[in-house]
Amino acid sequence: MSKRKHGKYSTRQQLQWVWQRAGRYKYGVFLTAVLRMWSAANVVVVPLVFRVLVDAAVAGRKREFMIGFVLYAGLFGLQTAIWGVLFHLNQRVSFQMEASIKGRLYEGLLRTEYSSLKEYAIGELNSHLNSDVKLIVSGLLTIVPGLLSIVVRAGGAALVLYWWEPAFLGVYALVLAGVGVAMAVLRRPMKTMQRAVRRESDGVQAVQQDTLSNTLMVQTFLAYDSATTAWKDRLDSLRQAVYRQNRFSNVLHTGYGVLSDLGYLGCLLWFGAGVLDGRVSYGTLSAALQLVSQVQNPFGDMTQQLSSWFSFQTSAERLMDLDDLPKESLRPDAPPPDMQTIEIRGLSFGYDGDPTLDDVSLDIHQGDCIGFVGVSGAGKSTLLKILLSLYSVQAGQVTVRDKEGGAVPLSPATRQLFAYVPQGHSVIAGTIEQVVSFRYDQTVFSPEEKARIQAACRTACVDDFVDTLSNGYETLVGEGGAGVSEGQLQRLAIARAIYYGAPVLLLDEATSALDEATERRVLENIRALKDRTVLTITHNTQALSICNRIVRVKDGKLYEECPAAL
Repeated sequence: MSKRKHGKYSTRQQLQWVWQRAGRYKYGVFLTAVLRMWSAANVVVVPLVFRVLVDAAVAGRKREFMIGFVLYAGLFGLQTAIWGVLFHLNQRVSFQMEASIKGRLYEGLLRTEYSSLKEYAIGELNSHLNSDVKLIVSGLLTIVPGLLSIVVRAGGAALVLYWWEPAFLGVYALVLAGVGVAMAVLRRPMKTMQRAVRRESDGVQAVQQDTLSNTLMVQTFLAYDSATTAWKDRLDSLRQAVYRQNRFSNVLHTGYGVLSDLGYLGCLLWFGAGVLDGRVSYGTLSAALQLVSQVQNPFGDMTQQLSSWFSFQTSAERLMDLDDLPKESLRPDAPPPDMQTIEIRGLSFGYDGDPTLDDVSLDIHQGDCIGFVGVSGAGKSTLLKILLSLYSVQAGQVTVRDKEGGAVPLSPATRQLFAYVPQGHSVIAGTIEQVVSFRYDQTVFSPEEKARIQAACRTACVDDFVDTLSNGYETLVGEGGAGVSEGQLQRLAIARAIYYGAPVLLLDEATSALDEATERRVLENIRALKDRTVLTITHNTQALSICNRIVRVKDGKLYEECPAAL
């Protein structure tokens, strides 16, 4: 995982980014804010009606009391209705907004440069797409409307208290101002602790996902204790971060609770003295206590709002980091349809400053079948990824030429020239038809499509085992290749590459899990394909039997060898 700098986005940039990605669902935020402010105004009016109600009851004014009661009950009913609409609106808008933002990010990740994307663990990416998106949507629908609601509640209550007792409000406002200053001072440590919790939470998810996806190895090596201990260690780091945050929050909440109680008692003492002096009515005392609560509650909510705000900022920063990852440049220069030669000239590439390929050159002609050999880590797979433009060359160039001599530099746009079979598991769950065609959005295939799928499967010897399955080509291959063997998965991956129809096949240990007889048949079928260029990486001598050229990768260089010598 790369080290990413926090705090490089201003608050304004974060809000602009989130607001832009809210798209057409901004209306939900606007309506939520209007309803929350309406509810806040309603809450301020309730004590005023309650004052009239109490004073009428004390004075024995029945008609005035009944009118006040009806108004009081109506305000409660209105409040219930407002929150019912808010709940329905938030449920509807939050799902739609979350799906919209997540969809844009998901599509962006699929188009992100491979070299940048691989710096993130899968568990971390899942956390961003799920937890972070959910938090910014929740924040957008609660923080902004909540702050506006606080302004209305606190402002309205303060105006009424000023109307009744200006001196009391002045003293109380000084106390609240001190609370506000304290919150501003504590902002940075709260935000730092929030980031630490999120970072450790990502670590726990990454360990869980990595371990659960490799349960076969855990069970094979009886590594239950080791795997559990590694998970517990990460969980303990998360626990410590959460406890630090909780201790800080508890002190903050307790301190504010004490101030709130003192404020309430101060109000009772102040207005109670007014009742004793005969300058304040019982209704005013009761209403003042409610209004003080209306002033205090928003400030109490502010501590929760601050915590939510820091979570919102942390999530926004993380998602902006993802969104800012460099995307593939799909330039309009289409690859030549009749590729004649791929020219590699002076190519150099390395990881983190360590050279893997150093000033290498090679010509790959149409119809060639080239076998790349060499020790593990020599740079064979890296070379194939460079041809696919998954990595950018750091020096030199790679050019595709046609028969007329026209040249196109290698780029993501030339990727359609290649069909790739990587090492290891590379099949996404779906039916065999979907796996081979890579059309997971399609459940019904036309006769022509079925024929093409089956032809590719015959070439890769997939039909050997598909014919024995009760559902044939509609058989479901589960997550992680569940339901089929490793060798069958390799053949499905080869069939997928053949179905793609690209003129150049890139095979990276593509037959390593096949038995000798099946491997021979698959290789012979591949060699018999018309107008196909094959580049294969292998440690198997039999796989080299179909090659007309052998290239050894050693010490960052390419050395061509005679096939007959192997």
